[in-house]
Amino acid sequence: MRIPLLATLLAFIIPIVSLAHEPTLTDEDRSRIEAEVRKTVDDYIEAVKAGDAEEMSQFWGDFDDFIHAGDGRVFGDRDKWIAWMQDNSADEFISWENSNTHVAVLATNAASYTTDFETLSITGGEEFRVTGSWTYVLRKANGRWSVVHSNGRHNEFSYYD
Repeated sequence: MRIPLLATLLAFIIPIVSLAHEPTLTDEDRSRIEAEVRKTVDDYIEAVKAGDAEEMSQFWGDFDDFIHAGDGRVFGDRDKWIAWMQDNSADEFISWENSNTHVAVLATNAASYTTDFETLSITGGEEFRVTGSWTYVLRKANGRWSVVHSNGRHNEFSYYD
C-alpha cells in the first residue's frame, strides 16, 4: 500500500516543484534582459522629456501589487502615482542624466534598476536641478517590461540663477 501512495504523492509533487523552479539564466539571457530593462528606462526618460503622457503611463505597470514610494512617503497604487506625476511634472525637461546605474536580473521576467540621476528642467519659467537616486523593480508581462515597485530619494532640489 505504501508504494502506490508514494507514487501518487510523487505524481503531484514533481509537477509542482518543476513549476516553481526558475530555469537557470545563461550569461546571454542576463545580457539580453539587462539590455531590455535599460532600453525600457531610456524610453521612459525620452517620454518624460517629450511630455508623452501615454508612453509615460506604460512604464508604470498595471499590476495589482504595484506600489510607489519616495522621499519618505508611500504614494500607493498606480493610478494615484500617475495622477500625482501628471499634476506635478515639469513644464519642460532640458536634460536627464543617469549615472552609477546597476541592473540586477532576478529572473526571466523580473529585474531591478538602480541609478543616480540629475535633471534640469523648467517649471513656471524657472530652471531647476534635481539630483537623487532611484530603484525600479520591473516585471515583464505580455512582452513588455514595466515597473511593479519604485522607491527613491531626491537629494537636491535647487533653482539655477
